[in-house]
Amino acid sequence: MKAVRTGQTLTAKQLTGPVLWGVLGSLGLLTFYLGLITLAQGWQHAFEQLGQDILFTGSLVAGFGLEIGLFVYLRQLHTRARVAGVAASTHTSAAAMLACVRPSPGRYSAGNRPFRGGPFPQRI
Repeated sequence: MKAVRTGQTLTAKQLTGPVLWGVLGSLGLLTFYLGLITLAQGWQHAFEQLGQDILFTGSLVAGFGLEIGLFVYLRQLHTRARVAGVAASTHTSAAAMLACVRPSPGRYSAGNRPFRGGPFPQRI
């Protein structure tokens, strides 16, 4: 895999930090999830709930870990780009914005509700 700006090959040392932080972020979110349910209704219910919602919770936890890993990786690129100049940091900021502000289907569902036959359908 090639680095975007420098053309150098990525090493395992450069990827260890982002991968480690991504895994820690995933475990932290899972711990937070299980902790809240445990405080509300106990360990047994927490693990039953996790078992029922494993696909939803697993994808959410994996996506969160991926975002944390991308953030750490882009932060490393940004730190190296500061030495190289302003042009490289602009590309890193744009990549970080695109990584964090991705469109999701739920974000726009309230805005187009009248067109989908929601509670107040409008005639055009």
